[in-house]
Amino acid sequence: EADQEMAVLMLRGQITNQHAQNMNIRVSYEITDKEGNCVAKASFRQFVKEQSDVSFQRRAAVELPYLWSSETPDLYQCSVSLYEMLPEGEVLLDTQETAFGIRTIVADTKRGFRVNGKTVKLRGACIHHDTGLLGAETYYDYEYRRVRRLKEAGFNAVRSAHNPASRELLTACDRLGMYIMDEGFDMWNKMKNYADFAGDFATGWKKVLKAMVDLDYNHPSVILYSTGNEISDIGTEKGFDTSRKLTDFLHFEDSTR
Repeated sequence: EADQEMAVLMLRGQITNQHAQNMNIRVSYEITDKEGNCVAKASFRQFVKEQSDVSFQRRAAVELPYLWSSETPDLYQCSVSLYEMLPEGEVLLDTQETAFGIRTIVADTKRGFRVNGKTVKLRGACIHHDTGLLGAETYYDYEYRRVRRLKEAGFNAVRSAHNPASRELLTACDRLGMYIMDEGFDMWNKMKNYADFAGDFATGWKKVLKAMVDLDYNHPSVILYSTGNEISDIGTEKGFDTSRKLTDFLHFEDSTR
């Protein structure tokens, strides 16, 4: 939940204990705004059994939040640290920092697509993963330049045709304010070329979509998921069934988009 006065955030995480003994952990988090000011912090204890995982979630409130949008791409930083609690004191085990934005998205038939309560018209372009003469590798400087030039040309949205967006593209869109439709596949069960992903789709689609959601989840630029483009299965009974399975899985993994 977020408006001009208050934002309520949900922090979720998972702790993995790879050791052969139980551990008492103190989890500490701090959220800072674009100017480096601390806007929320807290700590709590978590018991983790040996060779096991444990999930946690906590709510945090941010007053007078900077709301992320294409026009105001303001980001926050969340730093989470894990300390092992021992009789002789605490030992820092791990620290992770995550950039994120505070914004709300909703769509209906009356007011269309809205960001932070304001109707937004998407002026989009489809971009491929390749980087021209630089090849198939992805580079942040390249993605930043590409997104910046698209914004200068009047675009406010991109679609990652025909595969999930790279971390570098997501980061550039977060910082510059570009909405993203992140796309999963360009084929499902029917092959387009010999030995393409259709041969592994039946057993691999969940892994691909799960990885896409895990990467996208904290990126405010991602507003839509696409389950596929140029799909030959569309219009068939199996295509209907596949489309429903992919959509339901995405809604289960990420109910915010």
